[in-house]
This record gives sequence, C-alpha cells and structure tokens, in this order.
Amino acid sequence: DRTLFLALADRLRANPSPVLSTYLTLWADTVQIRNLARSVLVIKEALPAAAFVSESTISYVSVGKVETLADFKGVLEKSRFSALSPMIDENASPTTQLLIIEKTLDAAIDSFLHDAAVGSLSSPVILLDYFSKRLQNARVLKLSMYGKLNGLENDKIYKLIETV
Repeated sequence: DRTLFLALADRLRANPSPVLSTYLTLWADTVQIRNLARSVLVIKEALPAAAFVSESTISYVSVGKVETLADFKGVLEKSRFSALSPMIDENASPTTQLLIIEKTLDAAIDSFLHDAAVGSLSSPVILLDYFSKRLQNARVLKLSMYGKLNGLENDKIYKLIETV
C-alpha cells in the first residue's frame, strides 16, 4: 500500500488535480481505518508504523497505540468517518463489525466517485467510478458463484449478497 500511495502522490504532484488529490486522501484514509479495524478486531495488537500510508490524514503518531475497540471508536469520532462510530455494536462479532466498517467505507468512496463524476465529461474520475461499480458487480458475482459451488440455498446467497 505504501508504495502504491507514494507513486500515486508523486504522479499527482507532477499533474495536479484537486479531485484526484481528494480521492487519493479519501482512499488512503479508508485503508488506514480498515487496517486499524483489523488490528483491533482480528489481530488484537497495535498496528505497526509500517502499515501507515503518508497520504492519509490519519497518522501513526495520532493513532499508533490503538489496541481496543473503544480506542478505535475514538479515532473514528475524530475522523471524517465519525458517523461510523455509533454503527459499531460492541456486542457484535468481529466479523459483523468488520462488515459494517467495510460497507460504510466502500459507500463513502462510491459516493465520492459518483458525485465527482456527475457532469464531468473529461475527468478520469468517470473511469474510476465506472471501475468501482464493475468491481462491486464482480464481488456479487464471485459471492454468488462460491455460494452455488458450496451448495448454499438461494435465500442464503441473497442474504450474503446484502453484506457485499
């Protein structure tokens, strides 16, 4: 992730674009939140400094010692994703919590791309929005195929699709 974000940031410095810079920061922030969530909910350890990307507004200095769900929710409340904090039920399983976090972060990116692409005929954001939607379609198809291959009933597959 760090190499990808550094390369993209260098490219944007060479060819500045306010919309793409905002998108890069949003994307980096979602990566940071996802990594923090996994470290708290799955690994149950603080996230190492090497996992942080510099293009994010969430820095290692400010959240490097986050180890508990309460700490994580505090980070969310101070970020652009403050609306996500009350959605996380402390009594839910880590899998359920991660699904809520993933869906909310994906929705934030999708919403940004859609809004940025509207009315813009020559922006690269149109392509990013298009590929984001195709990626979502691919996730649904993949889940359906895995469900069918594993003999799940259609009703269970439909319920699983809601989590994608």
